[in-house]
Amino acid sequence: MKLALTNFSLRRPWTVIILVLMITGILASQFPKVQFDNDPENMLSADEPVRVFHH
Repeated sequence: MKLALTNFSLRRPWTVIILVLMITGILASQFPKVQFDNDPENMLSADEPVRVFHH
């Protein structure tokens, strides 16, 4: 399997480059949908002693 993949890559380098660029483009198009929650309070469970004391 490794040898077949290596031979394919060596015989058709542009196909491999285009395929990798297409996959990268598809994954990059999903990046705006990612949301980050950096609020430390949301990182603790609701019954965490520190969080209960704070409230």
